[in-house]
Amino acid sequence: MAESQINIKAENCSGCLRCCLACSFYNTRERFFSLEQAQIVVKPDESNAWFKVEFREDCISCGICVEHCDFGALSW
Repeated sequence: MAESQINIKAENCSGCLRCCLACSFYNTRERFFSLEQAQIVVKPDESNAWFKVEFREDCISCGICVEHCDFGALSW
């Protein structure tokens, strides 16, 4: 991940996947929605009660995910 730090407050994550979809749309040449192409991953935790939010190594910290998170799970 690049220099700028995106903070994760996973307890606020609703699992809506807007961050993932926005990431894939704005950061791929094809401009389509694809969870596989996103550099952020949201998945249920071990208990399936909450969500884990992680960034892939190729994340450039552009902040598109932060802009599209309506629940405060992601911030600068």
